[in-house]
Amino acid sequence: MYFGMQVGSINTMSPSTALISFAIFKSSSHWLAHVFTPAENVVVQTMASSIAGMPIAASMLSVISAFEFLRWPEEGGQRRFSVTELILWSLGVSLFGTVFAAPFRKYFLLRERLRFPGGFATGVLIGALHNDGEIAYIANLDKKGLPFMDSHRSIAPATEDAEDNEPDQSETPGHFSQAGSVTTILKAFGGAAIYVFVSYFVPILNALPVFGTAAADDWLWFLTLSPAFTVFGMILDLSVANSMVFEAVLGWGILSPIAKTYGWAPGHATDMETGVRVPTLHQTRDNNLVSSRTVLNWLLLSASLCAICIYFVFGREIPLYLIIAPVAIAFPLCLVVIQSTGETDTVPSNSLSNACQFLFLLMVSEAGLWQSAVLMTDLKTAYLVRASPRVMFHAQILGSLIGCFIGSAIYRFVTAVYSIPSKEFFIPLAHMWVNTARLANGGDLPKGVMPFALTAFFISACLRVINLSAGQQRWRTWVPSGVAISIGMYVPPSVTLAKLIGAGLRLYFMQRWAVSELTLMAAATGCILSEGTLGFVPMAMAALGIPRFM
Repeated sequence: MYFGMQVGSINTMSPSTALISFAIFKSSSHWLAHVFTPAENVVVQTMASSIAGMPIAASMLSVISAFEFLRWPEEGGQRRFSVTELILWSLGVSLFGTVFAAPFRKYFLLRERLRFPGGFATGVLIGALHNDGEIAYIANLDKKGLPFMDSHRSIAPATEDAEDNEPDQSETPGHFSQAGSVTTILKAFGGAAIYVFVSYFVPILNALPVFGTAAADDWLWFLTLSPAFTVFGMILDLSVANSMVFEAVLGWGILSPIAKTYGWAPGHATDMETGVRVPTLHQTRDNNLVSSRTVLNWLLLSASLCAICIYFVFGREIPLYLIIAPVAIAFPLCLVVIQSTGETDTVPSNSLSNACQFLFLLMVSEAGLWQSAVLMTDLKTAYLVRASPRVMFHAQILGSLIGCFIGSAIYRFVTAVYSIPSKEFFIPLAHMWVNTARLANGGDLPKGVMPFALTAFFISACLRVINLSAGQQRWRTWVPSGVAISIGMYVPPSVTLAKLIGAGLRLYFMQRWAVSELTLMAAATGCILSEGTLGFVPMAMAALGIPRFM
């Protein structure tokens, strides 16, 4: 929720939750009746990730925040929701995405073989923590695009030289001890904590104008040294990070200045009313399995629960057809979101929900879109550790139900303690949602939107043609992805640059210093936990009037 209110994106930190759950259960192993297995580890991690993602899954950072803080008096004024109403809303919108995603595991994981960087990293980490060499072997095959026949618990015949199919020894348990992981996390936590305090006194560290003060002030082209944003890039392939930077250059470096020069978006880049971000909406394109009957039953239950809960919260303010229709429209959008997550580990749920909000005048909450992406990411982890997809499905359902209560309480606590919206908590997702709602109800599109849309379509189409014509050539992976570049325009350049640096550092440390990917994941865990936990410290110091140096 801390990062979501700041920059409009959230990460469920699956590797972190997997590591923390392992530490908790391993430290209490003498009280357990049996050994804590990798499959159990991924189930606990899935439940924790579902709970952690509830602030965005239940649209608290967009729809709810827009109602509470951004509605004008002529639109009905600001409306404050009680905790009970927040829980009912969350229960209504946070289940059907999981149901939509369940039947498509075979397509996205076994046929398309999408990477799902976050799920892959989590699976590798779990394998090392549990000293499971077969997980490292499966992960190595998956990285090479080779299949693992999980339905028969056997490895498919190799198509490359035997030595190429050997697991990466830097990722096997012998090179990653449990004690070493804890030490790495603590060191990273301490380093990020130092940055949090130092950056308060020297705030320029959060916005280094490496491209000049004009680019930094007017177009957000600055470099942030935030450890959390940098390590997020460590779970991305360098080619994906390059795709995002390509679109950041195109969108924030070329098209945005053109829009401002011609008066199409005269406001500052951060202005959600008249700035360049207003029209930034993108559309991109066995027994352990979940049975069709289970999917159908949960689909009927989740749709009914959605209608009932939203009716109790909004009454007749939202007609019944505006509740049911978005659920149906969300189904194909879930597939687009899963594709994006599989390639970039970024979930464009808000952008797609905004597009439907404008095109169909329907409030398609990003809840279902987010949950579908999270489930498929966790199913990727389950594939690597040989866990049951059916158990994973029910684990996310249970985690979502628990998260409805925890997420609602945390949201109400945060909004009661901090001033929102503010410079620190700009709630960009809520601004996007309310601006789209005004546009859909009689507002005008900024001038110049059509040339921008046609340009984006043409570039994406050309890149896709190049990608398809490349066949199996090695350079094919460096052709920018249409999905990745759309994410690059949505996210501010400073965040995209930080992710690029993180992806580059990951490659550098692994190739130059032989640092294992698991050690890097442990370091990333410490940085994210530290900055997320201590993020309130600078605001508290400012409230106490502690002076800054710069």
